[in-house]
Amino acid sequence: MKYFLPLLALGFAGCVSHQFSQPQGTWKTRTGQLLYREGGRSIVGELTVSTLGKDGRLEFSKGAALALMRIQRDASHARFEGPLARLAHTVSLPASPGSREAGWMTVMDRAATEQSYSVGSGGAQFSVQFSGGR
Repeated sequence: MKYFLPLLALGFAGCVSHQFSQPQGTWKTRTGQLLYREGGRSIVGELTVSTLGKDGRLEFSKGAALALMRIQRDASHARFEGPLARLAHTVSLPASPGSREAGWMTVMDRAATEQSYSVGSGGAQFSVQFSGGR
């Protein structure tokens, strides 16, 4: 039994091996609002997307205290966390076409070039409106 816990800890340590880039001053950040619809629920909240090439971060929150979705992404993986992620998980990219994850990735991709847009994927609808001009 005294060897079980260290072995268990080593096993879980191997599960969190993918490292994402940390945002730097050269990253482009945009803020706005997102209307998220899925099933019978609708949530309007603040959206922040930061990107540099294929690296990116997205945070969708309801006020400063409640992060509903956090996403970190690079060229090969994306990590989803928060209540809307259901369970925290990492997926290989590209995300499965038609999945909710693919919808979130489209929200991130289009943030770099568009002021307002709507996306539907995996039974979810995302309507985005960024603040100010480009």
